[in-house]
Amino acid sequence: MKEEEIIHSILKGEKELYELIMRKYNQRLYRIARAMVKDEAEVEDILQDTYLKAFENLKQFEGRSQFSTWVTRILINNSNASLNKRKRVDGSIEIESRLEHQSDNLYETPDQHMSAIELKKILEEAIDKLPENLRNVYVMREVEGLHVSETAECLSISEENVKTRLHRAKSLLKEELYRRSKGDIEVFRFGLERCDRIVLSVMCQLGKLN
Repeated sequence: MKEEEIIHSILKGEKELYELIMRKYNQRLYRIARAMVKDEAEVEDILQDTYLKAFENLKQFEGRSQFSTWVTRILINNSNASLNKRKRVDGSIEIESRLEHQSDNLYETPDQHMSAIELKKILEEAIDKLPENLRNVYVMREVEGLHVSETAECLSISEENVKTRLHRAKSLLKEELYRRSKGDIEVFRFGLERCDRIVLSVMCQLGKLN
């Protein structure tokens, strides 16, 4: 079933199909929100709120942009609102990151396994240290693989600005670290357990809606 058909069916009342939408975009939205707010628990709240807002406003989606872009912009707005709220409460957006250390057990030896975990940790910490505007572009372009045009539309900046920020982000990351990160290790993995938790929570809340 095509995405537009799924959305049409949801609007006709088959809201159980919304789970397909969430599972499709959980990894992407998690990584983008994680790049912005850097707090695991807060990211889960943002994802749930994003999906609920998207569901409640689904009739307003007119297809002039991709659905992925539309829902990503909702996520970015929610992330920015969360950051602004944190500024008011804490007086600072600097918080301690809680990084997840996971592995898919794709490596043959214990030494290789530990090396992959350490590299993943170093890479995530290096990305976390990037300025927020550069970090967002880097994650969207290099980790999630969004096109320049979609990244620009999601962030409401020019395509040239996207290219400039990505170049600056790369220059701040050591060249060797950047080369080793390309396609070898997945950072900020969403994980099946977290995916199930987000989907279950949102679907339960949707079940309470008329």
